Formats: sequence, C-alpha cells, structure tokens
Amino acid sequence: MKAIFEVHATNEFASDFPSVFVIELTDALITKMEGLEAKCVDGIIRIAADSDEGVWGSEEAEETLRLYAQELVVHKDGGVYFQAFLRHTDWHIETMEAGIATLRSDFEAGEKVVFYGPDEEYLKELYEAHLVVTAA
Repeated sequence: MKAIFEVHATNEFASDFPSVFVIELTDALITKMEGLEAKCVDGIIRIAADSDEGVWGSEEAEETLRLYAQELVVHKDGGVYFQAFLRHTDWHIETMEAGIATLRSDFEAGEKVVFYGPDEEYLKELYEAHLVVTAA
C-alpha cells in the first residue's frame, strides 16, 4: 500500500522543504512498527529507529536538502511518524502522525493509495502535483 503523509517543519520559519512523504507500507514494516510499540514499557514513551524507507518529496529534493538521520518514531499510544534532519539547519522535518492500528486496517482492507494528513483533499492535490513534476 502506498501511503502519502503530509510533512511539516519543526521551525515555523523554515521553508523550502518537501510537502509530502511517500512510502510503500508492507506487512513487514507495519509489523516492525507494532514490535517497536510493544517495547514502549517501563516509562519509555517513544522509540526511534533508523529508517531508509520512503521518499521525502523526490529523490532530487532529498539530495538537494542533504537529508540525513531518517527515523521511524513510534509512541507508546500507537502513534507513528517519520522524521529526517537537514544538514546545516537547527530544525528537522516530520510527517503527520498516524495510528499503527489505522495503517494496519487500511493495509488489510487492500487500499492501494492512502493519504494521511489533516486535509486529505489538499494532500491529494500536493501528491498529484508532485507526480506531474517528477514525470516531466
């Protein structure tokens, strides 16, 4: 299942960063998320794991922005998001949070493409515009 997440920066003055994060969600990746959630015990509220899955906007954008230290972050309440750091900045970018149970449900329902963000129609427009740009 292709999942498209809306992206925001952790600094309100940040600009010039990708609007979408696209990842192919597999059963193995969702199972990994569930396993990380299960490890959030004894006061651990979140776990971050290295992740090289997904594309921040486009591969060209990733190279231009010099992204590094991409992580999958799982909270004890079942929320999950991805984040990446940009070289020579004091801020990072992260996706909107989604519930692991929601990801699992969408995956098992056989969804092909799912949008995760506060305004799915806007996110769909961003993604479709991204497809036009990368196809050109």
